[in-house]
Amino acid sequence: MQVRQLVVVLVLLLLGGPMRAAAEDDQNRRAAAAQAAVKAIERARELAALQDIDAIYALADHLMGAWDEVDPDLSTKCTIRIASVLGSVDFDRGEEAEGASQELAMRELERRSDVGPRLRFRLAVLIVTVVDGGGKTPEGQALARHRSKLIEIWVQTWALALDALDAKWDPKRKPDAYPTPPDGYEQGVRPERIKDEAVRGKYASALARQRERLRAWEYQEGLRKDIKRYVPALTSRIAGAARLHPALRRHQLEAALRPVSDRSAVAALLDEVHPPTRAGK
Repeated sequence: MQVRQLVVVLVLLLLGGPMRAAAEDDQNRRAAAAQAAVKAIERARELAALQDIDAIYALADHLMGAWDEVDPDLSTKCTIRIASVLGSVDFDRGEEAEGASQELAMRELERRSDVGPRLRFRLAVLIVTVVDGGGKTPEGQALARHRSKLIEIWVQTWALALDALDAKWDPKRKPDAYPTPPDGYEQGVRPERIKDEAVRGKYASALARQRERLRAWEYQEGLRKDIKRYVPALTSRIAGAARLHPALRRHQLEAALRPVSDRSAVAALLDEVHPPTRAGK
């Protein structure tokens, strides 16, 4: 064995214990955070049964970003679930609950500008109307600005999802969950069962890469399903808000839709909101 290879092996052996301990600690923190999020969502449902909109909103407000250091997406998912409770339960003060749900979604979108397109879809579809957190409808110029902001949110969500599509993704080539095992071991063997340290390390690295490829493939599959599921709702909301926006002309809506790469869908939406006029009419 060359000196450089020997040094690498020794370093891996020396760091193996601390690295495993750190990984286990990180795993434990993630598990604890996930458990806390589940309890928070259960609490939101209990408060919904009591018709306590203010307490639900306060709970979501308190927990917003609570687990960002461990898993930012977990924080966002918790906000989505609590906002969904506000938007789906039959509250006596329905408009107020709906407004609170939408305000939470908008705040999370502003807080996490880097949120991935799949979670962004789930936040954007919670925003349905133009009521604010107090269940009130803005008026005059405030209403126009609010509609413009909503259109921007829906358009950005649509555009970012399309931009995240991988043109090379093949639905027929789903990666295996496990790489080819070392000689003498069956497919799907766990790394800890491999006796040889060097072989085990090489296989563990290959397994990590294979799982990453599988996650990337599954993400692309899920993204395509989300686009089919959510884009019709977003385009419907864009069209509805644009029709009610008296100052939004066709060329202005076209400019707002410029980030969307699906130009045929954009053209159809523009024609729906602002039907082209016939020459001579």
